[in-house]
Amino acid sequence: MNAICSNVTSRNVTSSNVTLHCGNDIYLVNTASVNTKFDQALVSDEVLWTFTAIVDTWFSLVIAFLGIFGNTLTIVVFKTMGFKDTINITMTTIAFWDLVRVLCGFIHRFYGPLSLLSPPLGRSWQNATYPNINSLQNIATNIAYVIGAYVAMERCLCISFPLRVKSMMTPNNT
Repeated sequence: MNAICSNVTSRNVTSSNVTLHCGNDIYLVNTASVNTKFDQALVSDEVLWTFTAIVDTWFSLVIAFLGIFGNTLTIVVFKTMGFKDTINITMTTIAFWDLVRVLCGFIHRFYGPLSLLSPPLGRSWQNATYPNINSLQNIATNIAYVIGAYVAMERCLCISFPLRVKSMMTPNNT
């Protein structure tokens, strides 16, 4: 309240009001609607733990497992097709780096099942894998983004120079 008046001469505090006397002016501040209890949490620890266990751990593990399966299948299909076209090479490379990224997430999120066996073991796994696996996951993500930009540039060249792109983009040149 000192922002309103720099020379408060007296204060009268009741249960829900504060009266400030500032020179000839009197300010009445209603404090009944002000919540001063900051130590109350929005959700309980049990709700937070359940939400984390279901969404952050199990849901992420299922998505990671599907990603491992899908990327492995993609790599096998492109390997079977051969690496004569540049698009097969780049798509296989994107699938490989995405597989690395998903494997990193799967390894890190494995703290969920471990914490069911032993909560300290799960916490230790989470603390040990986060700094190491997260760095590799970030590198794999950035490499996949760069290769995706390369594919976009290659497709742009295919549209811009449809008759000359086959001679420009060969596996030996790229």
